[in-house]
Amino acid sequence: GVGSGTGYSYTSPTLTKSGSFTFTATVTDSRGRTASRSVSVTVQAYAAPKFAATPTAYRCNSSGTRQETTGTNAKVTASFSCSSVNDQNSLTVKKVSLNGADTTLTSGTAAIIGANSLALDTAYTAVITLTDAVGSTTTFNLAIPSAAYLIHFKKGGKSMGLGRAAGDSNDSTIHVGWNMELDNGHVFRAVGTDTMGFAVQNDSAGTYRLILMAGSTNGARGLYDGTNGKWMIYTSGDDATRVGRPLIVTDEVSGKYLNVGNASGMTPTVRFRGAGETPLTAIQGSPNYRRFAFIHYPTDYDADDHAFTESFSLPQPDTGRTASGSFSILTSKSPVTVGQGGTGASSAANARVNLGIQTGAIAINANTVPAGGYLELSVTFATAFSAEPNVVVGLTSDSTAGAFGSVSVAAYNITKNGFKIRAYNAGSTARTPGYRWIAVGKP
Repeated sequence: GVGSGTGYSYTSPTLTKSGSFTFTATVTDSRGRTASRSVSVTVQAYAAPKFAATPTAYRCNSSGTRQETTGTNAKVTASFSCSSVNDQNSLTVKKVSLNGADTTLTSGTAAIIGANSLALDTAYTAVITLTDAVGSTTTFNLAIPSAAYLIHFKKGGKSMGLGRAAGDSNDSTIHVGWNMELDNGHVFRAVGTDTMGFAVQNDSAGTYRLILMAGSTNGARGLYDGTNGKWMIYTSGDDATRVGRPLIVTDEVSGKYLNVGNASGMTPTVRFRGAGETPLTAIQGSPNYRRFAFIHYPTDYDADDHAFTESFSLPQPDTGRTASGSFSILTSKSPVTVGQGGTGASSAANARVNLGIQTGAIAINANTVPAGGYLELSVTFATAFSAEPNVVVGLTSDSTAGAFGSVSVAAYNITKNGFKIRAYNAGSTARTPGYRWIAVGKP
C-alpha cells in the first residue's frame, strides 16, 4: 500500500457545562505535511429530577374527599419533572411509598393512598421517589398527620394529644399539634419571684438546667445556666448588680464577658470585663460630641476607692479637637512591607527604590557631544541593586534642528552600583542633549 497508520484514542477532561465542544485531530507525516479533521460534540444540560413545588397530603375517604378526623386514606399531590436531554431522558420511577405499598404518580395529579387502613391516632411518613433514565434519584418525605382532635387520649390513658392524636410511643407525654400561646407572658411556668420564663429541668430535685426568662422591671432578662448559676446572654436594667448593660455575653465559667450598650455620657459602648465584673477596656462613641475613644481602666484605686480611667480620643480636624493620650498606632503610618504586597515606604521616591526602580536625568546643554565623535558619562545609583539591573536611556532636547536626529545614545558597563552613558554624534555639528534614564532590578 501507499502508507499505513494506527488508531489513537483521546479522553477529554470532565465536561462541566453544557454546550457545543469541537475536537480537532491532526496528523503529520515525516515530510511535515499535515491533515486535520474536526468533530463537534453537543453536551445537553442536565439536572436530577426535581419537584416544582412542595408535595402536599391530607387525610380523605376512599373517593378523595377531605376528612381530617375520620379519613383512613391520604390524598397526595406532587408536581415534578426531569431534564429532557434532547428527548433522550424520562422518569422511569415516579411513585409514593407507604406501609410497603407503592403507588405510581402523575405530575400534578392527586393519588389516593392508604387502602382504607390508616389508623386515626397515628401519623405516617410517605416517601415520594423520582428516578430518571440517567439513574439519578430524588426523594421527598411527606408527613401524613394523625386525625385532627381537640383533645385525644391514648388507649390506657398513658399519653394525651392536644390538636392531634396521642402518639403510639413516649408514654406519660403530652403531644401538641398546635402552636402554644399563653396569656400574661407566662410560658409554661414561673421561675422565681416576679420572674417568668421557660425552664428546662432534668432532675427530680427541681434544678433548672437552662432558663430563658424575663425578670422584673429592673431585673435581668436572657439565657441563664442553672447548672453553673451563671448568665450566658442577658439584658438588664439599672439595678445594683447590673448597671445599664443592654446586652451582655458572658463566659459562664470564668465570669469574663463583653457587654454592648450605653454608658454615662457616651453611646454606644463596647466594654470588655474580667472575672468579678472588673472593667478592663472600653470602646465608646458619642454622636452628640462626635467623639470616639478608647478607655483603659486601671487596676489600682485611690484611698477613697475611686477608680480613674484613661481616655484616648481620636483627633477631629474639622472641629479643632486634637488627639488625647498616645495614639501612635492610629495617627502614625506604618508602611506595609514589600513582602506583604506593599512598598515599605512613606514616600513615592522611597517606594520606587524599595520596589527596585530608580530614575535620573542629566540636564540639556550640560555636556557636549562633538561632531563625528562620542561622549561618555558615568551614573552612580543612589542605592545599589543586589544584582545587575535593566537600564534604559533616552535623549532630551529643545532643539528644532532635524539634524539633531544624528545623535544616538546607549547604556553600557552596567553593574549593581551604576552604569555609563555613551552618546554618539554622526553629524557635522556638535550637540548638547540631555539624558533621562530608568533602572529596574532587584533591590
